[in-house]
Amino acid sequence: HLVESGQIRIMFDYAENGLLANDGPLTHFEVAGDDNIYFPADAKIEGSEVVVTSRFVLQPQHVRFGFTNTATPNLFNQEGLPATSFRTDDWPVVNKQVDLDINYNLTAQAYLVTLTGDEEVKEIKYTTNGDHPGLFGLTYRQPFYVDGAATIKALAFTEERASDAITSIEIDPNLATFKPIAYTTRYDPDRAAGGDQALVDGQYGSTSWNDGNWQGFQGYSMSVVIDFGERIEIEDIKIQVLKNQEQGIFLPNRVLFEISNDGQDFSQVYRKPLFHGKESEVEIVPFEFNFNRPRKTRYVRISATNIGECPPWHPNAGEKAWLMVDEITIR
Repeated sequence: HLVESGQIRIMFDYAENGLLANDGPLTHFEVAGDDNIYFPADAKIEGSEVVVTSRFVLQPQHVRFGFTNTATPNLFNQEGLPATSFRTDDWPVVNKQVDLDINYNLTAQAYLVTLTGDEEVKEIKYTTNGDHPGLFGLTYRQPFYVDGAATIKALAFTEERASDAITSIEIDPNLATFKPIAYTTRYDPDRAAGGDQALVDGQYGSTSWNDGNWQGFQGYSMSVVIDFGERIEIEDIKIQVLKNQEQGIFLPNRVLFEISNDGQDFSQVYRKPLFHGKESEVEIVPFEFNFNRPRKTRYVRISATNIGECPPWHPNAGEKAWLMVDEITIR
C-alpha cells in the first residue's frame, strides 16, 4: 500500500487484469490516522488498485478490509476470486464492549443511560445521534437522560488504544411510550419484564424468550388499555408476539384492537383470528393496523387471547400455554 495526501492506494498482486466490485460500491474498508482509531472509508477501483479515503480521517496512515467476523466483502479480481481480509497496522487488537444500560423512567418521561466497561477500560466516549464516537463523542462521566429517539454509540478506550468494537443501541419512543397502561388481566410475576410499563417502554424483545423484555401470560389472555390523557390523532397500532412452540409459547387465538373516547364504550378497529399448527420456527410475529386516515381517540385497548393449554401433539400437552408479548407501538 502507498500512503498519499489524504488517501491510501492499495496494490493487489493477484489482479493483473483488474478488480471489480460485486453488487454496488466497495464495502468494508476502514482507515485510521495517528489516533489509532479506525473509521468507515470510501473505496474505488482504479485498474488493479483500490484508492481509499475517509471524510473522518484527513491524514490516513493505515487501512483494513473485511476486519469483522461477519463481514461479506464484495471485492474480486476479474477471475472471480475474492480479496481476503487484511490490515496494514500491527497494533494489538482490542475488543472491549461497553455495557449500555437503558433504564425506562416513567417519572422523568425519559430514559436514564448508564455506560460501563471492565477494569481495563480507562475511558468511554459516546454519541446519541448515531455519529462515530471516536471523532464526535463526549467523554462519559455520569449517567444521562434521553427523552426522544436516539441512536447511542459508545467506544471504549484502554491504555493501548481505542476498542475495535463500537457498541450501539437505538431508542425509539412512540405515542404509547410513557403513557399510563391499565391491565384487565395480569401477567405472570416471573415474566413481568419490568412491570406494568414493560409493553410501552420502547425496548423490544428478541427471539430469546428469556431476554427480560417479553411479558408472559401463562394460561391467561392479555388485555390492556392505554390512556393518552386527551384525544390525539393516531395512524397505526402494532403489537409483537413471540412464537416458540418448543418452549410452550404460542401465538394467540385472536388479536383485537379497539379505540374509545371515554374509556367505557370501545369501537373495534382490528380483529385477527389465528389457526394453530405444529411449527418449529422461532419468530417474532407482528400484528398491525393502519388507519386509512388519522383517527382521534383517547384510549386504545389491545387484547390477545391465549390458546389456554398446550395442544395434544405437544410434549407438555394439557399444561398451561404461554403468551409472550412485547412491544406495543402507536404512531
